[in-house]
Amino acid sequence: MEVRRFEDLEAFEARAEPHLAEREAESNLELGILDGVRSGGFGGEPPLLATVEDGGGVLGVVLRTPPFGLLLSSALPREGSVAVAEWLLGSDDPAAAIPGVQGEQAVAAAFVEAWEAGGGPRMAVHRDERIYRLTEVRTPDPGPAGAIRPAREEERGRLVGWFDAFAEDVDDPPPRDPEGAFERFVPGRRGAVGLYVWEVDGEPWSMAGHSGPTPHGMRVGPVYTPPAERRRGYAGALVAALSQRLLDEGREFCFLFTDLANPTSNHVYQEIGYEPVCEVTQWRVVEESSAAPRHSPD
Repeated sequence: MEVRRFEDLEAFEARAEPHLAEREAESNLELGILDGVRSGGFGGEPPLLATVEDGGGVLGVVLRTPPFGLLLSSALPREGSVAVAEWLLGSDDPAAAIPGVQGEQAVAAAFVEAWEAGGGPRMAVHRDERIYRLTEVRTPDPGPAGAIRPAREEERGRLVGWFDAFAEDVDDPPPRDPEGAFERFVPGRRGAVGLYVWEVDGEPWSMAGHSGPTPHGMRVGPVYTPPAERRRGYAGALVAALSQRLLDEGREFCFLFTDLANPTSNHVYQEIGYEPVCEVTQWRVVEESSAAPRHSPD
């Protein structure tokens, strides 16, 4: 079994994308990140691009855009996860100094076991998530007052604050860049990325973005409603309306991620037509002296 590192993006895409497209829903994050790399959406250090191969066939894809963690594609066999961990531990590539890893539960767990056994820094579960896919929208009935519309430049201050609050809610690691997030998501700024709000009486009360196009779909997120405005149906109505827009524009389906520790969002998205696909785990390197990070309940 071989871990094959790529320096050339086109060569990597030619090798990796057919494999990822076989499980498009499970691989929506990797496919979307590749679109971002192509269009210059990730600056800083060069990405880490690799495949796991056996006898000429691709068994899995390894992707990292620093400073973010490592992504392992779905259905990577256990021996593939072990091979990736051993390859990284023996590499002097700066991108090999990973802050964490994400993948389907068994895939990520096998990597972490081999990583720690090989002397890598200890990791702990940061968040358990579920990937959902939607092909047909069930509009909330009755829905809340208001309507969807694109975000506006003059709302920058409020929406930058919402991006910051969203990062706090999901415990994203620093450095955080809410201003940069707003810039990336404003509609029309870059390709298939967009940002929308749910407006009530002329004021935005919830926001949702879309990014990460795949061959047939689009990822929805982030979704954020200020605490004082929650449980009024705004987020569900906004995600339903945004998902319908994406389908009307020609996407066959939409994807989104939820935190399994948040039963409300998991229920709301299923109510509007999102169906579970698989569960993934985020692991994060932790200092031995630090407190353990939040774990999702069993």
